[in-house]
Amino acid sequence: MRAIDLYSGIGGWTIGLDMAGINVVRCYEWWDKALDTYNKNLHAVAVPQDIRALEPTLIDVGNIDIVVGSPPCTQFSYSNRGGSGDIVDGLKDIAKFLEVVEYLKPKYWAMENVPRVKKVLEIELAPGGQLEQHADLVSVLEVVDVSEFGVPQRRRRMIAGDFPFGLLESYREATPEITLGHVLEELHARNPRDPIYDLEFGENELTDMANEEPLDGEETRMNREAKRFHPVYNKMPFPDPVDRPARTVTALCTRVSRESIVIADPDDPGEYRRLNVRERASLQGFPANYQLQGRSHAEKIKLVGNAIPPPLTYLIAHAMQGTSPDSVAPLSSIAPRLESTVDDVIPTVPTTQGRTYQSNRSFRAALPNLRFGSGMRFELANQTRSTWVDWEVRFFFGSSKDIRSIPLHVDFWDRLQRTGFFAELSEPIGRGVDTLVDLIGESTPIDIQRVWSRRSSGISPFDIVDSLGDWSIEIREGLREVPEEDIETFIANVCGYEIEGSRKNGLGKLLDNSIEITAGLICGTWFNVEGPLRSPTAVGQPVQMEGPF
Repeated sequence: MRAIDLYSGIGGWTIGLDMAGINVVRCYEWWDKALDTYNKNLHAVAVPQDIRALEPTLIDVGNIDIVVGSPPCTQFSYSNRGGSGDIVDGLKDIAKFLEVVEYLKPKYWAMENVPRVKKVLEIELAPGGQLEQHADLVSVLEVVDVSEFGVPQRRRRMIAGDFPFGLLESYREATPEITLGHVLEELHARNPRDPIYDLEFGENELTDMANEEPLDGEETRMNREAKRFHPVYNKMPFPDPVDRPARTVTALCTRVSRESIVIADPDDPGEYRRLNVRERASLQGFPANYQLQGRSHAEKIKLVGNAIPPPLTYLIAHAMQGTSPDSVAPLSSIAPRLESTVDDVIPTVPTTQGRTYQSNRSFRAALPNLRFGSGMRFELANQTRSTWVDWEVRFFFGSSKDIRSIPLHVDFWDRLQRTGFFAELSEPIGRGVDTLVDLIGESTPIDIQRVWSRRSSGISPFDIVDSLGDWSIEIREGLREVPEEDIETFIANVCGYEIEGSRKNGLGKLLDNSIEITAGLICGTWFNVEGPLRSPTAVGQPVQMEGPF
């Protein structure tokens, strides 16, 4: 069978089809680094082509049995501007792909993209949709988890096309699960082995194995917070567990990112690091001797993250050929045909930790012991302009569709002091005030900002966050002596609810955590109004500074 590969990237489709015995006769790709990688490693030749401008009538390769490819996912991905990509623009690539399929009339075809595209295609292939004229081409429109098909990574992907999808599904039962730990163990063994294809390598023969510097304390804290305590999204483990397939390998991420895979460094106990380029490539299912042609560490990460895993395309290729499950050879018995050698490697330097950041670097962190999930939290945040900076505690509550906030400023401080229970808290309030005053000392808002942007040393905003969180525990214990119904009534009133009303729309969570929330309101409002970073003449307002910082 003969195939063409549209939007071929670095070759994830071609590797799988080739291992399954399908002849890939032509590939098309626009990104030069992906082209270089493809042509350096594979027998087939990828040609530079803006596929949007490709005229199907000019595809002069004879009869084609199979069309495959992965149009760019940028406009559809939720990681692109929070899911606000230009879907209309992204559809141009999908429309061109379907136009080629319509013209070539292959026996089978398959297209891969992010899961969101399934819903987009359901809409656009329906009557009145932009792709309605191609609706009869599509018999398969599914989302799969590639970890069920021999890829050591939980990566959900949309597969659209026309091929025996039921046969593909049947391969799952005989496909072994490969864990992140297995990949790390095999690549870092004294005599390394490919964790998927069982290829053997001599010591120091693997390329792109240079590790990044371990995360420093601040980076570790921020990654842990983003994963374990994100105020809105689902919790993630930190560090990433190694006894299961890895999370999705992404094309773009920083040293501080909720999406980064972070492991406990097996070579440096107590330290944490991100994955190196080779580890990422193996998690994507590429052979360990596949040589990436990116000119920088970031480019190689992008090349890997944008690819489709070859183990999945290998099984799709077998489904297209009608191979029975018991006749599919395991990948550990197949050596991918590659032409590259270690001499083809382009050395790149791993990303290092930031030495300094922009002077107006933003900060937001939820206070420990005052995080309630579903967006309800107390957090310390900064606001900066060219000549001033403000540090303020904020309180957010409500339902996911109705997030609210109470200004914790001077008027609310007066209201707190007029409550019947405030006077009973003089001791825990006094202890917390003394602790924070001692911690912050003579530091100014600008001093804290300079520490945060790594322009000086001193008190970190995370030190303040932790101190406020600890203080809330002391106040919470003092509130145990106050009648619970008094605290619940107070919280319902200040948050704008009727205590006798429905517990829906966030009221139930407020009442269930009324003692902790009241403690947070006291800590946060004091910090905003009377705290050592707030001058008496600027209560509730940004502190003005002399000159830029």
